[in-house]
Amino acid sequence: RYVMEFYEQADVNIQMTVGGLPLADRDSLSLDIIVGFAWHPIDHVGLQVGYRALFMDLGSGDGGEAFEFDGTLQGLYFGAVFAF
Repeated sequence: RYVMEFYEQADVNIQMTVGGLPLADRDSLSLDIIVGFAWHPIDHVGLQVGYRALFMDLGSGDGGEAFEFDGTLQGLYFGAVFAF
């Protein structure tokens, strides 16, 4: 996670999270990238808007029983920030 503060009430933040679980007949891998802008009109309280991209690769089973899913979710997001 990287946060770059502008002035006293605004910042730009970038976050990347990677996760996975490789097992014998099951596996999962995910990558989550978030780029956002936050405005803090009051200390420890703010609003955030940005873009989020989530990539995932899931698999289970072998042969005829195999299941595999590759997916992506992307789009704009907004929310409230409470820092303590």
